[in-house]
Amino acid sequence: MAKRRRRPRKWLTKFDTFHRAVPSIRRQDPVLRVQCHGINPFVSAPRRIVSESYSPDVDFMLVMLSGVYFAQTSAGGRRQSIEARAGDVVFWPAGVTRTEHNDPNDPMHVLAMTFRWPHAPPDVPRMVHDRQRLITHVAQSMQSVMDSFLPYRLAMLDAYAGTILGEYLRLADTQHCELVTKVARYATQHLSRGITLRDLARNAGLETRYFGRRYKQLTGRTPMQDVARIRIEFAVGILHNSPELPLKAVAYRVGMANSHVLSRALRKHLNMTSRQIRA
Repeated sequence: MAKRRRRPRKWLTKFDTFHRAVPSIRRQDPVLRVQCHGINPFVSAPRRIVSESYSPDVDFMLVMLSGVYFAQTSAGGRRQSIEARAGDVVFWPAGVTRTEHNDPNDPMHVLAMTFRWPHAPPDVPRMVHDRQRLITHVAQSMQSVMDSFLPYRLAMLDAYAGTILGEYLRLADTQHCELVTKVARYATQHLSRGITLRDLARNAGLETRYFGRRYKQLTGRTPMQDVARIRIEFAVGILHNSPELPLKAVAYRVGMANSHVLSRALRKHLNMTSRQIRA
């Protein structure tokens, strides 16, 4: 009697398909190819300084650790002002002239990264908020690599820079239209409070039902799903940065009723416990 052939396990088939697909994906998507020139800490002077900056062939990124940074630019014939604080990340592509100044009452401490990003998307926003502090952590790791004599130091810096740009693009994806930006900003500013769909609609200046439909058409998600995601991202950032903080206090900071609600949300969205995130 002929032996019956075993069917391949599904997970093996999926892995093999993915393994074969990865090289072609990489060939077709050069967006994250980047050459890092370096990253350095910078602390502003205790007096107000106004300067004009221009880099013809080098891209520039500021990772804000503390303080405040101001800049104005007229790129593309449109005037834009930026005010960045701790947790914000500012990107200046090559060829953009800007006027920058500091606040002597709130000196800024930043990590400044210079790099070459030849295939940067043209519509990347000038600033995002690093909710999970992933960019901050990676930038700090880059600084330690810069000061080392590791044999693969330059390759490691390029890899770290690619990770930062990937996270920057992910965060920028939530800012691709004014309506989404308003929801993210309102949720961030009122994180510790209860937020309703009516609150978001009122802030956007729209009727509640129309607002919900319009938002889902633009993003494929409901506004409250994005609010929940923002709460979780902030919770993860707090768990990383303040591992000694009780889970109840973390839940309160991000507007969740108690530690049990936060634990369920982490398991549902990340399939992780708070202990795993803190580790």
